[in-house]
Amino acid sequence: MMKLKDKIVLQGLFERNIVLVSGLIVTTVIMCVNTIKSGLFLIYAFSTITFLSIMIASFLPRKIVFTLRIILYTLIASLVYVPVAMLAQHIFSKEVVEFGIYFPLLTVNAMLVSQTEVDYFKMPKGKMLFSVIFYILGFDIVVFIFSFIREMISFGTVNENIVGVTLSAESLSKPFGGFILLGLSMAAFRFIMNIVKSWKAKSE
Repeated sequence: MMKLKDKIVLQGLFERNIVLVSGLIVTTVIMCVNTIKSGLFLIYAFSTITFLSIMIASFLPRKIVFTLRIILYTLIASLVYVPVAMLAQHIFSKEVVEFGIYFPLLTVNAMLVSQTEVDYFKMPKGKMLFSVIFYILGFDIVVFIFSFIREMISFGTVNENIVGVTLSAESLSKPFGGFILLGLSMAAFRFIMNIVKSWKAKSE
């Protein structure tokens, strides 16, 4: 049982990370996340909408045809979106405006509309809950680190507080800068994961 849990944790956080490996919602990260505050907003919005929607959708009968199930998943996510957006207006009012259409588009993210069918809804409820939590945590960790690095490099600040970074490139806050930074991050991550896998194979 512990080996199974360890495998789920490793897959969710590292081996199948939904940003660095799967590439899910990369566009939103590139276009919108250039400060820690925007990163925290994406973490809040994605985590809440995805987790609650998947949990509610898991109770839908499996006898419903696939096409209709996908429509229902999106409808559930849209209903979850309403209170999430209302709360966001009070906490992240600036970020809600800056994200624009990318905020409501989280209701049709690939983790909800496709990965549910491929993985989650084929699992027992307990395993599914455990797996979903760690996949979302993997996303949250990557977005926070990415937002921290991007803000510091782009503006020389951390959470809008000036730090002693002598070199900053504001262009990295733009979409093409996000592509470059995230691409380098993905390449570095995969390089590290390959080293770890090689080390594991040799040790076995």
